[in-house]
This record gives sequence, structure tokens and C-alpha cells, in this order.
Amino acid sequence: MRDSVPARTQLLTVVVTCDVETALERALAGPSRRLSRNKDFLRRVHAEWSRQVPQIPADLLLDTAVSSLAESVLRIHTVLAKRRD
Repeated sequence: MRDSVPARTQLLTVVVTCDVETALERALAGPSRRLSRNKDFLRRVHAEWSRQVPQIPADLLLDTAVSSLAESVLRIHTVLAKRRD
């Protein structure tokens, strides 16, 4: 994916994740989240995602099970601000 970005473009790759139990709780609370409400499906997909995360060249990893939305936004903002300095 990074190969398709024009040269000299600054990128910030943020990986957003959470544990499978948090993901399941959120899926079950969202009536529009049909397939992800299937526990077996979600556990299988989450297991694959967990194997993929270490392979992603991320600038920032956000675990939304432990960080609030406000904290996550602040962390992204902080990284961007440091890059501008």
C-alpha cells in the first residue's frame, strides 16, 4: 500500500486494535454489525488479525480496549506535532 503513495508524501500508519473480548462486546452491542456478531467468525478473524499486526510497519499502535477515543486522538496529534517540529 505504501508503494502507491506519491514520493515525498509523509505517512502516518496507525494500527487500531483491541482484544477479542472487547471486540465481541462491541459487536454484540451494535445491531448493524451482522457477521462480526458471530462469535466463532469474530474469534477466527481476530486471531488472524493478531498474527498480522506485528507485520504492519506502524508508526503508532492504539489499543482501544485501554485507550479512550480522546486519548487515541491525543496520541495521534502528538506524533503529528513532533513530525512538524
